Amino acid sequence: MPTTQTHRANQLSTETQNATKNLILGIDVGTSGLRACLVQRRPGQTPDSLADAAVGFLNVHKDLRSSTCVQSSPQSWLDALTLLLDDSVIKPYLSQVAHIVVDATSSTVLLCSQDGQPRTAALMYNDQQAQVQSEQLARLTDSLGVSTAAQGASSTLAKVRFLQKGVNASAQELFICHQIDYVNHYLADFDWITDENNALKLGYDSVQGAWPGWVSDYLSPLNALNQPNTNTLPRLTLPKVVAPGTALAHLKPCIAQRFGLNPHATLYAGTTDSIAGFLAAGASQPGDAVTSLGSTLALKMLSPQPIFNAQYGIYSHRLKDQWLVGGASNSGGAVLLAYFSLTDINDLMRMFYQLNGAQQDALLNTAAATNYYPLTRPGERFPIASSRFSPKMPPPVHAVHNDLDKLAYFMAMVQGLVNVENTGYQTLHALGAPRVKRLYAVGGGLKNPLWVRLRQNIWPTQLNPALSADAAFGVTQLISL
Repeated sequence: MPTTQTHRANQLSTETQNATKNLILGIDVGTSGLRACLVQRRPGQTPDSLADAAVGFLNVHKDLRSSTCVQSSPQSWLDALTLLLDDSVIKPYLSQVAHIVVDATSSTVLLCSQDGQPRTAALMYNDQQAQVQSEQLARLTDSLGVSTAAQGASSTLAKVRFLQKGVNASAQELFICHQIDYVNHYLADFDWITDENNALKLGYDSVQGAWPGWVSDYLSPLNALNQPNTNTLPRLTLPKVVAPGTALAHLKPCIAQRFGLNPHATLYAGTTDSIAGFLAAGASQPGDAVTSLGSTLALKMLSPQPIFNAQYGIYSHRLKDQWLVGGASNSGGAVLLAYFSLTDINDLMRMFYQLNGAQQDALLNTAAATNYYPLTRPGERFPIASSRFSPKMPPPVHAVHNDLDKLAYFMAMVQGLVNVENTGYQTLHALGAPRVKRLYAVGGGLKNPLWVRLRQNIWPTQLNPALSADAAFGVTQLISL
């Protein structure tokens, strides 16, 4: 059920009221709730965010019988969407919206009947119940020599097989429905269509622009992998796939009337929430990259060619005529929090800025000369792929006896995060991506001014401020006006 709401709005100008053809409503269906952002686009100008609103929900629960089960009620998504579109701040704009586009969490999926009614639970992006199915899938793709993003128990394809096995409907056809598809079908009438970014973890081949035959074979009720009781499994229909930003349909008249939306507004194919977050930063050209520093460190970059590398867990999303490539490290902010409390971190950063210039420079130079690789435990996936890779850390923090040494220790660990980021982009370049031209940053790491400062030593000219950290803003950038 929906919980709290927050929102903001700017003054609606006369110019905006007359420029309705450029007014876009972006909706982000995230992990903890929904956000909406109303954006005005003018040719040659920076997009203008006019208003936004947010609704949190408690739609995710873990089955107490299994720590791997993370499910959601599709109705709770629609309940939250109703509250969002009824928000008093965005309500005055809705009649002027000409374009609507949604992003949602990748790999959240359910099975629906042809009329859009749920026939299974919705398995969330981090549900891990499909262990057996993922092992079957790995054996199949290994035997075929296939490289695909549809790997692991949390992949959409493994989850769909898991759901298929739990439905006793031999004579019935069911449709594979991502979270974004369910919301889109609520808003507009059209055939079962999804975007190719969400389809990637269902096994879609973005390079060929088609569903591989092995995906259909894997999901076939006649496939030997689907035993026992293969005669009771439903037949599944894969959705048609289109590029993000493709016009899908006008809104349902009942939806337009219910929420006061422009009845001629067009709904567009969207993308995943992480890609929408990437677009929010302002990246648009080959060589543009976005670093996200939260609990872990994730890197994404626009490239003219795709990169698929199972060793490093790298796969590529098509974004119009470019490719979004990237990788994720086990290093990140969680390592700092394993050694320092938030209070310690704030105190240390305050101490640094109380030092004189010479002292600051000395500490920065010392940190820049270190070569640590901060991890909470052995094992790394990117930019080093090894389950046995050991952390390379400063001496134990308890061996530090004064505040200045403690600050130096902290800075050495932050420099280690910068080094991992730098190595990550060097690895992407070695695999075929361009060099970094413009680098943006999002996530909690931006609250750490020392991380921001130390990165300037590596990228003195490439660093750029992000336009926004809001995925609901970023998804609107898919639409070409």
